[in-house]
Formats: sequence, C-alpha cells, structure tokens
Amino acid sequence: MPKDLRLCRESTSIPAFKGTYILVFSIGSTLTVKSKRRSWTLEPGVYAYVGSAGGPGGLRSRLRRHLCSNVKRVWWHIDRVTVSDEYEPLLVVYCVGDWGTSVEHCISRCLSTMKVFKPIPGFGCSDDRLSLTHLYQLPSSRAALCNLVVCMVRCCTSYTSLLLGSSS
Repeated sequence: MPKDLRLCRESTSIPAFKGTYILVFSIGSTLTVKSKRRSWTLEPGVYAYVGSAGGPGGLRSRLRRHLCSNVKRVWWHIDRVTVSDEYEPLLVVYCVGDWGTSVEHCISRCLSTMKVFKPIPGFGCSDDRLSLTHLYQLPSSRAALCNLVVCMVRCCTSYTSLLLGSSS
C-alpha cells in the first residue's frame, strides 16, 4: 500500500467517467522497470505519467488502481512502477470527458516543449506512436507542477481537477 492513504480516500470523489490524467509520484531509490521489449532505469525523484481511462469505471477506477494498491495484475507500463515499494503517489490532475491517445499525445507534446521536464523515452506510449513518451521526470519546483496544469488545460475541453496528497 502507498504510505499516504489520503489520496486513496479522496479518490472516491473522482467521477466514474472517461477522461485523461497526469499522475505525479515520487520514486525513493533507483528503480528498474522491465516490459516485454524494453527496460528503463528510473532515478530517485518526482515523475509525471500521462494516461487516459476509457474503460468501465472510468477515471475513478483507473486512478484508484494507481493510488490505492500495489497488489494488482500488471497490465500497463505504469503498473510496473506502482507495484514497487519505491512508489509514492503525490497528486493527480485530471479532466473528464476528453480521453484517448489524441489527448494523451497533446499533453505529452505540451510537456515535451517545456524543457524543464526530462522525458523517459518509450515509456507508456506503446499505443501512441506519435509521442516520444508518456513519462517525464520533474524538477522539484512548484513551477513544474503549474506547467502540468497548463498542459492539461490546453489539451482538455472539459474541466480540469486536482487531487493533492499530504506530501505535495
């Protein structure tokens, strides 16, 4: 279980509709993430993952999966991070109604134009051939978090919400 359960408790208020999100989390020590075809080494720090939720339960189900449990079937690249003891969710920015690879690509493209974010090439974008990545390492600054919200607002036509953990 994540150390900070506040985000898990608060996630029950997330709408059960389709949407797109940015999950911000920290990694406490070096973590090697392996998929069938690739391997990534994530250094300690703060990361932002761009994802979407279009299945049953929408955003609520997908984000509760990322925020509430590290015991789950590993399905997506990000699951290989969220099952680790090194993973700690910090905050989520999401928009309701706008979802899918075109929105994910828009957000990822927006983040990649802001040179403060370090892309982790090939991570989480196997269904989005136009994006370099859906995972970025963030500098430790409030300005970086503001830029995440800016990208969300630019790419989503519906409202954008923020869910904060206690350590963010």
